[in-house]
Order: sequence, then structure tokens, then C-alpha cells
Amino acid sequence: MNVKIHFIAATLALLLIRSTLMAQMQHQTLDLALPTDNDALFSGGGPAFYQYIERNYKGVKSTPWEGGQYGFVRDPVETSAGMSYTRFHEGIDIRPLHRDPHGEPLDEVRAIGDGKVVHTNLVPGYSNYGKYIVIEHRWDGSSYYSLYGHLSSIAVQPGDTVKRGQRVAVMGYTGAGLNQSRAHLHLELDLMLSHRFEAWHNAFFKSDPNHNGIYNGINLAGLDVARLYLAFRKNPSLTVPKFLNEEETFYKVTLPKSRYFELPRHYPWMLTGGGRNEKSSWEVSFARSGLPLKIESSDKHTTQPELSYVKKSSVDYSYLTRDEISGRGSNAHLTEYADLSELKIKGCSRASVRRVVQASRVVAIFSSARSATAPFQFNTKSARAERERHRGGLRRRRSRGIPRRRSVFLEVQSRGKDRQSRPGCATRSSSA
Repeated sequence: MNVKIHFIAATLALLLIRSTLMAQMQHQTLDLALPTDNDALFSGGGPAFYQYIERNYKGVKSTPWEGGQYGFVRDPVETSAGMSYTRFHEGIDIRPLHRDPHGEPLDEVRAIGDGKVVHTNLVPGYSNYGKYIVIEHRWDGSSYYSLYGHLSSIAVQPGDTVKRGQRVAVMGYTGAGLNQSRAHLHLELDLMLSHRFEAWHNAFFKSDPNHNGIYNGINLAGLDVARLYLAFRKNPSLTVPKFLNEEETFYKVTLPKSRYFELPRHYPWMLTGGGRNEKSSWEVSFARSGLPLKIESSDKHTTQPELSYVKKSSVDYSYLTRDEISGRGSNAHLTEYADLSELKIKGCSRASVRRVVQASRVVAIFSSARSATAPFQFNTKSARAERERHRGGLRRRRSRGIPRRRSVFLEVQSRGKDRQSRPGCATRSSSA
């Protein structure tokens, strides 16, 4: 009898400890540390902090450090409004401080905050991130994911709990297109778009293995982590929602409501204006990068994503939005994934056509909002039904001199099988 009582007491004590720890995790606040010894970010040393890229623009070769920053920093294109950079870099590339006599990077890579290791990719060929780690952080009740790419070695495994500043890896240059001289840490801080990503990917791309599950880079939307570090240094009480509240809304998309739409549940701070009512659709606000910022209920009835707002610009929106939006001025519209036929007309491979759909944030969010049994009909059906109609439209675009999209889908530094760039057939050996 006494043994049974002791057993029950011990079980209750363990449950109490577990619930206390979970509650503490839910109420952890943002607390960031830099992931390496390189702290030049805080002294304004751009070239001392960011790893350079290799650019070849119109035959002129250069190595700008600015290409290692977050944002639209690559693939320059001349437009009517001046030079525009069309390729987006989801994170930041931090250069090494320590090398051995043979030039190998020695910098330790450390967790930027307390968290749990949720994914490690040990096979460089499975991602253009090379070897990489994803750590989940629970800050103010929501999950955020730090990603550490191009690692030489990994010192943790999924399930490990890590503390802020704990060593998790060593910097390297694994991943396509990198070499020893350009070794760096690619760091991202991401929101997750959908926990149903694997079902979507496996059903739509049956012949393309997804080796990294929901931690595939396509399913992670990065925020400007360098700017977050600087803002947090000025205001230690800062939260991620407050930080993102300062982001400019560049476009809005209306989506049909569905119980499968995850963003309101996982990031409830996005909901504005009483978003939990029974109106027929959601209106999602996006930053120019495609990062979702706000969610509002809407009375508009829709069965597929529709563009409801975009910031005015004289530049073709395909250059400004990673091809989520096409057209100019009042003719702006969500890029139709019937436009996959354009890539086929241009001679693109089947794999590159897949990457166009695969990289779309709007499609990923829309797909996650549909039922598990039919989340993919929107993409495949529209591409087939409108192929012939679009052939004529493509010829009209060319005759009017509208430039084709020039972004590429192979990112030399931080993308590839897991993080694709926007539509295009060409591949490059340098990061422009």
C-alpha cells in the first residue's frame, strides 16, 4: 500500500515539474546572443561582419559584402526607376574570425537563444544549406526557428535542449557553390508557414524527395535578424511581434477561411480587428519579402488567393516581390501558377517548373489552409487549364517589351534543394 502511495506521489510530482517547465517555456522572452565571436555588427563594420559574394554583372566582377546581408541584395537589374536588386537573401552570412594554418574555419557556432534542437541535416547534398541545424525557440507563447547553415560539424542532435550561447557546431563551407575562402555561417530566424508542409510537398512533388521535413527552408519565412539584433540591443524588452509591427506591408492577399489555416493559431499576435469571427475569408498582410505580418477577417467571398492591395510602384512587381506578384501599376496581380507554361515555353526543365510553385509563400499558405485530402488542386488544375490561353499572353508580353523575370532558382550561398529562388531557367556559379 505504501509503495503504491509513493508511486502516485512521485508521478504527480513529475507531472507538476513537467507542467511548470512547460509554462516557463511558454513565457520565455526574447533573449538573443550572436552565434559566433564576430560582433562587428554592433560596431558598424559591414565588411568585417558579412561575408562577401562573388558578382559578375555585365562582365564586371566584384565581391560586395552587401550581398551577405538580409533582403533584396543580389541579382541587380536596371529598371526605369534605377538599379533594382531582385534576388532575396533570407538570412545573413557571417564571416569567420578564426582559421587554422591551412585556412580552414575554426569559429564555434552557438545557439542564439534557449531552445530545443528540432532538426539536423548531416548530409550536405540534401540541401544547399549544406549541413545545417534548426533550433526552436518559444518566446512569448509562439515558436520561432533559428537556422544555422554551411556547417563543418554538428555537436547536437534532435531533441537536445540548448542554452543561449551553447556550442552547437563549427563553421564551414558545406553546400553548393561555396569554397574555403568564402566560408561563413548562414543564420536565419524564421516563422514556420505550415506543419502540413510534408503532405503538400510529397503529394505535389512525388519524384523530388524532401529530406528535411517541415524544416525544409521553403517552409520557413525569415525576418531581418541583423536588424532585430540591433533593435534588441537598444531595447532589451523588445518582442518579435513588436519588432515586426514596424515592418511595412507591401501587399495583401485574401484567402478563403479554413480550419486548416495554421498561422492564426501558431502566431495569434498576427490577428487584428477581432480576427476570430465568422467572416468568410482572411486577408493576410505581407512584407515585401513574403513574410506574413498581419491577419484580418474579411467579408469578401473567395475560393482562391486574390491580391487585395499592393504598394504603388513603377517597377515590374515581379522584381520587387520574388515573383509573388506580376504586372505594373494598376495591372498588378498575383502571379498565376498557370505561368508555369511560360517556363516550359522558355525551355525550362521539369524540375525548374516545380521550383516555381515550390518557392511560393502564397501557395504554401493557401495549400495549408485546405483539407488534407485535397490541398493541391489549385496548382495542378490551373496550370493545365490555362496553358494554351497563356501562350498568347506570353507573346503579347514579349511584343510590348516587358522584361522577363531574371531571378534564378539556385542560390550559391544559402538556397537550393531546400530554399529556392524565384522562377527562371538559368543557373549561376556566382552570387550576383
